[in-house]
Amino acid sequence: MLSILFVDDEPRILEGIQRMLRPMRGEWSMRFVASGPAALEELARAPAEVVVSDMRMPGMSGADVLEQVRQRWPDAVRIVLSGQADEGLVARVVHCAHQFLGKPCEPEALKATIRRACALRAMVADPALRRLAGGIDALPSVPALYHELMAIMADPAAAIADAAAVVGRDPAMSAKLIQVVNSGFFGLRRKVTLTVDAATLLGMDALRALVLGEHAFKSMTGESTLADELWRHSSAVAGACRAIARAESASKSIADQAFMAGMLHDVGQTLLETRVGTTYAALVHQTRAHDIRLDTAEQALLKASHGPLGGYLLGLWGLADDIVEAVAHHHEPSRAGSAVFGPLAIVHVADALLDAGAGGRLDGAYLASIGVAARVPDWTSLVETGRAGSP
Repeated sequence: MLSILFVDDEPRILEGIQRMLRPMRGEWSMRFVASGPAALEELARAPAEVVVSDMRMPGMSGADVLEQVRQRWPDAVRIVLSGQADEGLVARVVHCAHQFLGKPCEPEALKATIRRACALRAMVADPALRRLAGGIDALPSVPALYHELMAIMADPAAAIADAAAVVGRDPAMSAKLIQVVNSGFFGLRRKVTLTVDAATLLGMDALRALVLGEHAFKSMTGESTLADELWRHSSAVAGACRAIARAESASKSIADQAFMAGMLHDVGQTLLETRVGTTYAALVHQTRAHDIRLDTAEQALLKASHGPLGGYLLGLWGLADDIVEAVAHHHEPSRAGSAVFGPLAIVHVADALLDAGAGGRLDGAYLASIGVAARVPDWTSLVETGRAGSP
């Protein structure tokens, strides 16, 4: 039975949550405490798989509680449920919480968030791997730029120019944006040099993917020896995903999700390098030199594979299920049980065609099962043309 601890200094709030979740008593073991110190005492007595905390509490804030949970019980899913907070406290919470839910929160939204977090835990079944994913300092931190873009998207009066202005404040991010849009996969007849033009061509959802990808490869790896090549490969895969989706007349939603998943499909490698360091970099280079599947070598040496780990991270960040699925299973799409042409198939094909050595293998049986195997030669030509046209 799933163990959940709720922390809030207002007794009426705790009573309300308890009433709201009473139908879940057959599935969840729920405990309710009214302070940070009480929460830590309760967890020391019996750890919980999920901790849901208010943010503003006297003495010990929700940020303090979740930071202690992160350090002492790193495999626990950490959720903030709060109605108000100052900017400084929010800035602290994004470094120790996986998700942020506002009060009042609808019962179904809270249930869905907790259930989804638990499904993600099942994806990474080994507790040691969950500790690896949950304990890395930078893991839960979605960049401030991403939050700003999400706020712009939520504003009906906002335009893509507003998003471009936000991105434009970060010179490195602006350069990445322009670089991606000018790649051969976009097939532009003229070179784009302005951030606003590049943002308009890319679109808001793809822009969010770019921000998350650049942040992941830059800040989560420290002194990484792989970050630059991961960025180059991932941005190329994202571009190829966009080209394949357009060639198949996929919906805008599928195209955007495929681009985002393509940009983030190797984010699990940053987790493994963070923990294993030069050993992991050496493993990556060895698989390329000997044409060995990377995920197979990872599993043999580390008992972990970057696909599921990356999917776990993105799920904790709250990304859409189709994106999580595409990232988690991009090397072995048959394992996902998905029987339609969507982001998973697109990312699998784009990654395999661009990375024929280290792990790049097309799953012909899977592609045949969803009725698209005959399209591979056209996609191959599309990807080769895009790669040839990229700087």
